[in-house]
Amino acid sequence: MTKLNEKSNQNSSSPKLVAMLIVRNEAHRYLKECLDHLDRYVDKMLIIDDASTDHTPEICESYDKAVVIKLENSMFENEVELRKLAWKHAADLNPEWILAIDADEIFEDAIIDSIPGMLESDEYQAYAFRLYDFWGCKDKYREDASWQAHHYYKTFLVKYTADNPEWINAPKHCGRFPINYTTNLKTYYSDIRVKHYGWADPVDILRKYDYYMKEDGDGKYGSLQQYRSILDENPNLIQWKESLGENAKILIGSVVHKDPVVLAEFINSLLKLDTNNLNVSYLFIDDNTDNVSSGLLELFSRKKKNVEIIKIPQDETRKEKDSLDEEWNWNKEFRVAELKNMIINKAKRDEFDYLLLIDADILLYTRSLKHLIACDKPIISEIIWDARNKEPQVWFYDEKLRYWIGNYEKPSEQEIKARKEHMIETLSLPGTIQVGGVGACTFLRKDALNYPIHFHRIPNLSFNSEDVHFSVRASALGIPLYVDTILPAFHIYNYSEQKELINDYKREAGIISKIDTEAVIEQS
Repeated sequence: MTKLNEKSNQNSSSPKLVAMLIVRNEAHRYLKECLDHLDRYVDKMLIIDDASTDHTPEICESYDKAVVIKLENSMFENEVELRKLAWKHAADLNPEWILAIDADEIFEDAIIDSIPGMLESDEYQAYAFRLYDFWGCKDKYREDASWQAHHYYKTFLVKYTADNPEWINAPKHCGRFPINYTTNLKTYYSDIRVKHYGWADPVDILRKYDYYMKEDGDGKYGSLQQYRSILDENPNLIQWKESLGENAKILIGSVVHKDPVVLAEFINSLLKLDTNNLNVSYLFIDDNTDNVSSGLLELFSRKKKNVEIIKIPQDETRKEKDSLDEEWNWNKEFRVAELKNMIINKAKRDEFDYLLLIDADILLYTRSLKHLIACDKPIISEIIWDARNKEPQVWFYDEKLRYWIGNYEKPSEQEIKARKEHMIETLSLPGTIQVGGVGACTFLRKDALNYPIHFHRIPNLSFNSEDVHFSVRASALGIPLYVDTILPAFHIYNYSEQKELINDYKREAGIISKIDTEAVIEQS
């Protein structure tokens, strides 16, 4: 049996955005803070009170936007039925959008200005966000092997349709929404973060450990390893930072030796990057032998501020295409290494907050720069899928070994195939994934730049790629490497063969216009 708070249901007009909550005995936790924040940007708050024995219902009913359903008997032990009930009553309000949130979760303030645009979208039907588990306090979140929820995305906001809801039939961990609302809708992965205070009180940590071990001690509905890790004596905690990257000082650097047509696409991609509220400088190491390519860099410097171009003198005997001469190939790789080190040295010397090292045949989403900042990792690359072999540019072990392997292990060919397939599946998930090696589009935070990080060849390693030596050195220094899979970059390796793919990517990435390369050719 339920009781409805009739006062808040007087306005029968359909709300645009309904927040959907399930609460029980939240009066002395974070309920008021949560509702105060929701009250700033939602139209209605549909709240299921699960037979609270404290003042939770009275707090909820004090908000004019609240529609409160009060249960006389608790359904706490059957989460899926509670979720179904909340969904039904939220749907009865006939909203355009439904936001599913718990009473100990609070969005960053950026949601307030962003939500109107989200709700007007014709392109997306769902929005996903990263949730950070604050641990033992309200200014540090936990990140270790068992606590990486913020590396992935949860759907919090969906566009309501009249489709019959389909739920995971499990009493616990059944999901916030019907599964047909999280698997069949086009989703936008937002950089706005969610603060989860469910573990912020040490008392709650102990209480939740006891609950999970009692109710799911065999790990049927959740991870037993994670349950046990709750009581770790020294969890890895990271200081929370509000407004990541605001007014940050960023250097975008590239070693350039490219055909003008490819370079024009690269430069156009850089011009389209969203750099609002960022202090961005550019450093191009002009290693071109084609005057038109050098002219394109000069054109960029006229369109953007804070552009430095360092021209590298060309050796008349230098070969202009790949050679079968292995020694020359080796020297070519480490010529590039020395030039990349020039960019790193500038970033260190001028105390930049971030450095984006990017190859001159790479295209980016317009929001990639701000997204990489939001990932908040010391070193992270955007993933690049090679259209020729469907493999990523990142790797896990040795020299670009793209599967997991243990020490002294010699897996069979069948096992290697299975592991490669698992790797592809893992890197296809939307999120931030730790890897063993990065390259082509690498973003470094200032704390990583404070290490002796560079591309010099490690004398006792025979690997023939400067990116491998960079990655090995970073790992040896204790700097973890990550890849972002949300906004893949695009590698132009054969312009004539990839024209259609390039145009498709530019539309998806928000890149529209194109530099007039013919005018630059005439000027050159």
